[in-house]
Amino acid sequence: MVSDEVKWQYDAFPVQGKKASYKDAARLFVHIYYDDDLKKQACAILTDNLCSVKERHNHREQLTPVEMQFVRDFMDDGTATINMTRQHERLKSAGIRVLISDSVKCPLQAHQAYDDRNMVEYAFNTLKSRLKCNRIRCHNKKSLRGKIFVQVLACSLAIMVRNHIAAYNASHPAPNQRFNLIYDSDHKVLAKLNNLMVTRFKDGWYFAEVVGYKKELFKALGVSMPTAAADNEDPAEDSSEDEDDKGLTSLLRETL
Repeated sequence: MVSDEVKWQYDAFPVQGKKASYKDAARLFVHIYYDDDLKKQACAILTDNLCSVKERHNHREQLTPVEMQFVRDFMDDGTATINMTRQHERLKSAGIRVLISDSVKCPLQAHQAYDDRNMVEYAFNTLKSRLKCNRIRCHNKKSLRGKIFVQVLACSLAIMVRNHIAAYNASHPAPNQRFNLIYDSDHKVLAKLNNLMVTRFKDGWYFAEVVGYKKELFKALGVSMPTAAADNEDPAEDSSEDEDDKGLTSLLRETL
């Protein structure tokens, strides 16, 4: 991660056909980040594509225009040999992200602000693509309200997770006690908790013990950790649901 302050000169009132004056200036903060996971992901995607094109080329199959471009860009003339130098040149800047701000000097705050805005964009994308809200495919207003309610609920939970982790980091200044989740999406954060083991036997069931990094993450999120003690009561069979919970469950079933 590298940050620098630069002076950007520009023409505030450009006129077509006239040479720019560049008399105006502004202070900008340039933040450069590197994510090795993004680098490996880009490398894997390019390698898979090249192997697929090479196999089709060796079998004399008809290639699409995109695949022909791969042949011209990465394979030596007259052969199906992948030119590793060209491949490495294409991946030279993979995993690098550049953020420019006129107000945020701290690179971590800039990246966090970018993620927050990106989360909003993902939320709109979910509404338009996953929930099909670009074209309302609902038979009544109740179904529409139900879809929007579920999405707002999911966004609220994601914000709560981020706020809990930020508060935990603020109260634990030591680097070895903090959670570095700057580059992790909400999916990655939840995936770290999505591998709990539960064992069921004839007399009941129990959770495996939670230790290490996962234990601290549970603590940071304010979530009670499942215990390793046996319990004869299956939570799936718990029928002590009050009337308000039953009403909410009924509403969700009707709207989804």
